[in-house]
Amino acid sequence: QILPYAEMPQSIDPAQGYLASANQQPIDPRVDSRYLGASWPTPWRAIRINELLRADSAVTPDAMRRFQTDPVSAAAERFMPALLAAGKKHGDDPAVHRATALLGEWDLRYTLENTRSVLFEMTMRQLSRLLWDELDSLAVPENTITAALLADSSNIWWDDHRTVAVEDRDVLLARALSEGLAATIRNFGEPDGGGWRWEKIRHASIYHLQLQAVVAGENI
Repeated sequence: QILPYAEMPQSIDPAQGYLASANQQPIDPRVDSRYLGASWPTPWRAIRINELLRADSAVTPDAMRRFQTDPVSAAAERFMPALLAAGKKHGDDPAVHRATALLGEWDLRYTLENTRSVLFEMTMRQLSRLLWDELDSLAVPENTITAALLADSSNIWWDDHRTVAVEDRDVLLARALSEGLAATIRNFGEPDGGGWRWEKIRHASIYHLQLQAVVAGENI
């Protein structure tokens, strides 16, 4: 059911004292399942924005500047406890033990000099590949779906159908740690070799609008 225009998301003088948006889905479908579009960006940025705003009731211009450049990942806050717990549970595997120890050094911040965020990214990439094996070449769900599955350790989706064994959540998370470490070393070298610095791995080029037009061959 499509929402009538008059029932579109709105808020006047909200109880929390602010409104925040990062283009996330504006209504929780568990609260209201009526159709309000699709392909919303993942909610992690919005979750972090709300965390920051709730923690500071007297938001100053300086605080807003800090918020704009805040490097903490809400997704990492959600997944890291489960990854580390699974890694410790299956730490008899040397690769899992090493990956868990390295990832345990991360402060969940994507700063330029950080050398552990790449391991988390690679681990999550491997987790998605292992978890959604049944979907083969189809588009896999966003990691918000994976986050919801964390609460159900024996859900059938955790089983990797390409193996004889029946895997549960912690087995698959531990395997993702091991394979994530292997992929990180394969692509960027050993942990302390300098290749894991986030500034060398993820880049952003933000051009002035006029320069963008020039690059695109336009005339403004």
